[in-house]
Amino acid sequence: MSSLRHGPIHGQQPHWQRIGERLNMQKAFQDGVSRGTELQNGKVLIILGEEDPIVVEDELVEDATEALGWDNVRFEVCHAAHELPTTDSETVVNMMWKFWGKYEGVHLASM
Repeated sequence: MSSLRHGPIHGQQPHWQRIGERLNMQKAFQDGVSRGTELQNGKVLIILGEEDPIVVEDELVEDATEALGWDNVRFEVCHAAHELPTTDSETVVNMMWKFWGKYEGVHLASM
């Protein structure tokens, strides 16, 4: 079962679709002028663990691309399970920084 469709955020497909519609409009009206309201990179970043028994990669990819649109989502899959954010937070943070175009290699142990 996909967390987008059936998880604790069940019934949220219209909200996810609204984000997809916003991204489509953002792409349609890009004129090089930043208004400060654009979503970064024109995409939603979804980071997941390939060994997660709860959030199943194939189901999440299907549901997210259906709700957001294939061009509006980027998936990063890590060799991890459901505890990915806590067991490999440095990798997750670095993926986020890279996605935002600010990658400098964050080392959480030194923070």
